[in-house]
Amino acid sequence: MKASIAFTNLVFVIMQYPSPDWDSVTPEAKDLINKMLKIDVSKRITAAEALQHPWINVSCKTIWYLSPLR
Repeated sequence: MKASIAFTNLVFVIMQYPSPDWDSVTPEAKDLINKMLKIDVSKRITAAEALQHPWINVSCKTIWYLSPLR
C-alpha cells in the first residue's frame, strides 16, 4: 500500500514540472509526458498515438533536418 501511494505522489510531482529542472522542456513535450503517465490505462496514450504526437513529429523532423548525415 505504501509503495502505491509513493508512486502516485511521484507521478503527481513529475506532472507539476518544478523549476528550474523543467524550464527548458517545451509545452508539447510536457503534454506528451502527461498523456503517457495517465494512471488510468484507458485514458493513457497508446504507442501508435504517441508516434503521431506533434512533439514526436516536430522533434524528429528537426533532428533529421539538422543531422549531418542527411
